[in-house]
Amino acid sequence: MAEGPNRGENSTSSTGIGTDPNSTVTEFLTKYNDYQLFQLTKFYWVRLEQAIEEVVDGVSLLLTEKKHFSGKEHGKVTTQAEKGNRSELLLTLVMEKGSQARRMMWEAFVQMRQSVPKLDKILKEL
Repeated sequence: MAEGPNRGENSTSSTGIGTDPNSTVTEFLTKYNDYQLFQLTKFYWVRLEQAIEEVVDGVSLLLTEKKHFSGKEHGKVTTQAEKGNRSELLLTLVMEKGSQARRMMWEAFVQMRQSVPKLDKILKEL
């Protein structure tokens, strides 16, 4: 049960225990400034490459819909399958595009975490 009269039905203690994992990670990521998010992406780069390989098309499509990638860049990512470097290309493009693209990518990761165990593991570490 929630403590105190000002707590809503869905509120939890300040420790975050019992909260939705997605909202906890999303809240955590919003506290990161652009440079910290840049550093976070670089720190997890190798593990992210491996973790996102199966969802690269979805992340690229989302970034294209949100106008962070052009149609040409999205096509480049999706056709990179034969060469096997799709996730590396996606991460490289995101890093070149700047902080808004990085933030959007991490938000996409939060939404996809349930279907990608390696990605879920990375997000739990945050």
